[in-house]
Amino acid sequence: PDWKITKEEVLEVACLAEDNSHHKPLSEALYDVATDVLKAEFEDKVEKVYKFFNKAEVSQVNAMVLFKMMSRLSSVKTLPPQSQCRNCQQTPCLDGQDATRENFVPGVRIDVELVTLAKFCARFEDGLCVCQKSFNLRLGIYKCS
Repeated sequence: PDWKITKEEVLEVACLAEDNSHHKPLSEALYDVATDVLKAEFEDKVEKVYKFFNKAEVSQVNAMVLFKMMSRLSSVKTLPPQSQCRNCQQTPCLDGQDATRENFVPGVRIDVELVTLAKFCARFEDGLCVCQKSFNLRLGIYKCS
């Protein structure tokens, strides 16, 4: 699944998985997400496991869900982290989105589009009609692919 949770949310998600154990696909997916976060956090270092367990509140529910996640750790494959886009240098990639001051990176490849925001016409007494386009704006759209 594409769900993202933090290590601080692991127990909450695992408890939600246990609360929904009657709906097996949902429960399994929630346990998988929570376990994947733990696996990435622990990095096969037992000291990190100790720290995590030391911070967890002691309760029957936490004990049960932690035990279930620990038994799943060897079977859950950690997904590789998404790689940063070579063009926009963002994760996820900004392809097709507007380039803004907040997300702009010098040297990126963008498509520039000239947009006319308004058009006005003036009619003079001699019947001459003059139309003037104005408010031209250049919009940059990330072109990463």
